[in-house]
Amino acid sequence: MNTLSIIVFLLASLGAVVAFVYMTLGVLVKSLRDTIPKSLGTFCIMFILCVGSLWLCGVTSPQENRENPQSAIAIAMGEDTTNGYNDTYKPIQNVSSDIVSSDYTYEDIPYTSKDDIYETISNSIIEVDTDNMELEELQVHFIDVGQGDCTLIICDGEAMLIDAGDNNKGTTVQLYLQKRGIDNLDYVIGTHPDADHIGGMDVVMAKFDCEQIMFPNVSNDTATYRDVIDTMEYRGYKNTLPVVGSSYSLGDATFTIIAPNGNYDDTNNYSIGLRLVHGENSFLFIGDAEEEAETAILHNGMEVSADVLKVAHHGSDSSTSKNFVDSVNPSYAVISCGKDNSYGHPSAETLNTLRSGGIKVYRTDEQGSIVATSDGQSISFNCVSSESWKSGEIENVDNTVVQPSVNQEITNNENTFENEESSVSEEPSIEQETSARYILNINSKKFHRVNCDSVARMAEKNKIYSDKSRDEVIAEGYEPCQNCNP
Repeated sequence: MNTLSIIVFLLASLGAVVAFVYMTLGVLVKSLRDTIPKSLGTFCIMFILCVGSLWLCGVTSPQENRENPQSAIAIAMGEDTTNGYNDTYKPIQNVSSDIVSSDYTYEDIPYTSKDDIYETISNSIIEVDTDNMELEELQVHFIDVGQGDCTLIICDGEAMLIDAGDNNKGTTVQLYLQKRGIDNLDYVIGTHPDADHIGGMDVVMAKFDCEQIMFPNVSNDTATYRDVIDTMEYRGYKNTLPVVGSSYSLGDATFTIIAPNGNYDDTNNYSIGLRLVHGENSFLFIGDAEEEAETAILHNGMEVSADVLKVAHHGSDSSTSKNFVDSVNPSYAVISCGKDNSYGHPSAETLNTLRSGGIKVYRTDEQGSIVATSDGQSISFNCVSSESWKSGEIENVDNTVVQPSVNQEITNNENTFENEESSVSEEPSIEQETSARYILNINSKKFHRVNCDSVARMAEKNKIYSDKSRDEVIAEGYEPCQNCNP
């Protein structure tokens, strides 16, 4: 109550009293009756001044009679905190944007200071404990397709297929997916255009709706590759080129592209590599990438650590270098290869590398299709790990390890083998070298011109000197080198 209001109030009160007394006397005293109208007017004026002074003093202000001041946060949320006193406050979402001014500050909100608002907001924040969030289960199916690769990944109703085995495995893959209720694939990835990885892909793309397809930027001059491309064109599918560092979601899981990282002579090294993460668990897939490509992966700055390593190139000794395995540091490794395959997969060198790291190994040639299940915290398998540590290589009578070629036949009771059409020799004769039309790599299943640069980098034990025609070599299962185009 300010001084001016007090003075006005007192004068108005005094004037009202005087006017009332004078008016009363006028009723009693006849001589004063003519003053009644004036006295009444004076009384009304004084009474109005009195009430006005009271209003100026703030005695009747609704602000002071409010027991439960409204919170600005409650107003914005549309909550009724007035206890029925003032229904003129409406939720802020009902206020026209035309009357909302950015000039208002926190001080303009009645009975709510900035500190009160900050405290209210802080107390309203709900902290989410992501560590204890329950994730949808992730399943990784390493499908047994013999000497080839095929992996199905399922999470929260979404599915991804990595490779599809050889030409004769398309129907096998189709039935495996259909048995698990899959009619749509969110991602289809062909790691590289070799037949043992994309051979069954044409069947898959013809039978299932595929949302996104990814192949590396390399082709192969084979009927298998052309079948896949023709099927893509027939279904109207477009290829998405892999970009290192790109990430994609698959249900509650995510995967990031980590390869390929350059141009190579061998299609194996163009293999798409990816790291799959589900909660605290991770899986690494790198197709048939050999040591050269593995080194490039380690140098690209991408995260490669993983709980489960899908061993590259079916366990060949040209992949899974110790440096790479040490960097990934997996607890489990899965090898996809055919039983008694003619390539010597998996190699003793690769198995020794895994064994020395204390890594549990699972093999499709011994255990069939392998399923790893992740709940985001731990990983379980549908079978126990392999204990045999048996390589696919053949031990000769002199205890030297020899990798069998396509045409080698193993005798039943002896550690010797007979090669029907070609021979493998650590020291090829001059006659073999000069008469050879092509050099065959029994490890990569590629054939090269004799003067191809890739030949110089091949291990001698993997070479076959062949004088056969191009068509004959292809009929044996070999593919032409992309570098020398034999």
